Amino acid sequence: MIVIKLRSVKPIPVAARSKAWVSGSSLVGNAGLNLRSAWYTVIHDLLPTNTRLQRIRLVDTDNCAQCGKQDTTLHQLTECRLGRETWEWTRTRIAWIHRTDPRRVPTEWFLRPCFQLWPRHKKQATLWILANMVFYLVHTNAERSRYWTICRARSSQLKCRRSLNLGY
Repeated sequence: MIVIKLRSVKPIPVAARSKAWVSGSSLVGNAGLNLRSAWYTVIHDLLPTNTRLQRIRLVDTDNCAQCGKQDTTLHQLTECRLGRETWEWTRTRIAWIHRTDPRRVPTEWFLRPCFQLWPRHKKQATLWILANMVFYLVHTNAERSRYWTICRARSSQLKCRRSLNLGY
């Protein structure tokens, strides 16, 4: 089996992360705390992706369980499952605001929201849309992973009960 690694986004240096966070959080400042904290976890690469979990030796592989590609933050938010559909919808709205083609909206704006757009209200609208999408995807993925964790735990409990022959 040959594994082909696609182009991946390089990790953001710590100084650039703090600049991105200051830039993004100041313009989305009136948003709720949950919205800002979700985007903070994305900018600082704190989402529990398989790439991150493999780095700290909690999983064996850095591949996505759904599609088999390398599981990164950008992959979860824009390429796989619900993220792809949500990103296409969001990309279309941002392109409409800026009167451009949706393919010209870069996916890296999630990780580096310190881009320059003029006029300022268009940048604020773009950051607000991106922040809400990140919040939605982070919480949807968290709920889904909690659900699967509970299912796996219950499944293993049932197997243990059957092996002990307790009659459950």
